This record gives sequence, C-alpha cells and structure tokens, in this order.
Amino acid sequence: MITERTLLIEVENFLPQRHERWGKDLRELQDLLGEVHDLDVLGAILRGRRDFGHEQRLHWQKKIREERQQRLAKYRHRMAGPHTLWRVWRAELPKNGTLENAAAARLRTWASFLDPDIEHSRLVTQLALQLYDGLVRDRILHTGKNTRRILEAAALLHDVGRARAKQGHHKDSYRLIRKIVPPLGWTLQDLRAVAAVARYHCGALPRSGQKCLAQLPPSRRSAIVCLAGILRLADAFDLSHERKVRRLHVGRHDGAVIVRGEGYDEAGPTAERLAAARYLLEVNCHMPILVRSRTPIHKSVMRSSVRQRGR
Repeated sequence: MITERTLLIEVENFLPQRHERWGKDLRELQDLLGEVHDLDVLGAILRGRRDFGHEQRLHWQKKIREERQQRLAKYRHRMAGPHTLWRVWRAELPKNGTLENAAAARLRTWASFLDPDIEHSRLVTQLALQLYDGLVRDRILHTGKNTRRILEAAALLHDVGRARAKQGHHKDSYRLIRKIVPPLGWTLQDLRAVAAVARYHCGALPRSGQKCLAQLPPSRRSAIVCLAGILRLADAFDLSHERKVRRLHVGRHDGAVIVRGEGYDEAGPTAERLAAARYLLEVNCHMPILVRSRTPIHKSVMRSSVRQRGR
C-alpha cells in the first residue's frame, strides 16, 4: 500500500516528471512534516531539562502543542477529503504494468552508471529469464510471489559491485543493492531478496545461517537460493563477456533438465565454468542439468523446409 509519506519520499527519486508538476506542493508538505518532527524533538528535550521551573515547562509545552497542531491541521487540510492533493496524486500514479515498468527503468538507469559492462548484464538477464520460464513451463520450478521480477532485477544489478572492485564484486553488489530506496511498488523485503540473489551469482555457495539469508523470511529463503542458482548458471554462459550465447532453450527429458544454448561451444572454456555453475540449480531442482549446444534455425531455412513439405 502506498502511504502519503512513502509518496512524498519516492516521487522525487522514481517519478521525476510528476515531481516537476508536484514539486511546490511536495516541498510544502515535506516542510510541514519536518517541522512537526522538530517540535516533537524539542518537546522531548524539554522533558529532560531540570533547569526549567514548573510554570515555564507548562508554558513551553503548551506552545509546542499549539505550533504542532497548527502544522498538522494545515497538512490534513491539504491531504484529506474528496478533492485533496492525495487523491489527485494517486489518480496520476502509474498503474499495473506501467508502475512496474517505471520501477524497472529506474533500476536499469542506476545499474548503467555503475556496471562497467551493462550489455553483459542485460544479456545475462535475458538468459536468466529464459531459464526461469523454461523451468516453470516444464513444472520443474514452482513460482512464488514476485519471483520472476526479483530474478530480473538481480540479474540486471548483479555486477554493479564491479564499480568498486573486481575481486569480491558480488559482495559489493549485495551491499549496494541493499542501500537502494525501494521503487514504488517494491518493498524493502523485495530489495533484500534481490540483493541476496545477486550476492550468490558467483563465489561460495549459500549456507544456512549466513547473514544475508537470515535477514529474509524463512518462507522465502529456498526460493531465493533457487533464483541464485538460475542467475549463476545464466552468468556462466557469458563468462567471456563476448556475448556468444544469445539464447537458451530449456526442456525436460529422462529425468534431467536439458539446456541448449545457441552459440554455445561444448569444447570451449565456458564448458568448464558451466560444469561448476549448474550445481546450485541442480540441488534445488532435484535433477541433473545437462548443457548442450544448439544451432539457431534461421527463417530462410524454415521457409525452405516448409516448401519441401508442401511438395
């Protein structure tokens, strides 16, 4: 649920076009809320002072209450009722897919300033979602709330830590993502899940009791580890950052998951990385994962095949 305070904080960060229209009113309301907070702090300081007499204390307590009530009354006048700013703003907020697209665009922009190879991360995002969709289609993976969106964001942001260092960048990515103010439509728990998935896209395997997992609700931990396995495998397909593998096809055959990559060379250096990277996902899918090459079928070949069948 979007509250007034959440709206005031986040519109400037995530909806700059609306902020241009709403800026004056937003600043006024933020000032009112800030002054109410300052008066509350002043009241707390007054209660702790021992050098005020009883009459002085009562005088200043009354003055603080009056000033506080004046500001709250002005705030409520602007934000309550059938024709208030709150209703106007809510009516103009993006809805459904538009809101989600706005949040995703904001995350992409943020990632592009930090990630030294954003094209690699965009490709890994595509590969990760192809893996995810194939696993869901074949009922190997069961979806949960926001799982695809969390995977997409984690894949896009998984390398932002490279802005700080190459070694241990996955840990830096985790820390940077956790500092993001959640976009409209996202919760703090969603961002923590994204950070955890990005944290385990490489490096040591996740273990129970680790801080980044312990801070998540127990009901979400297994899903987060599974998403990390998907991202780890997707990232391994572009180990060289040369973007040779452009598409993945997922199928289920004889008790195994078959992943075929267009442009993947089974004898190349990527094969060794994939052999290790698939382990985490295998454990969570409870079946082996076999990676194979696949030659893309061009449209001209498909048309020729159709013509031959038609003769």
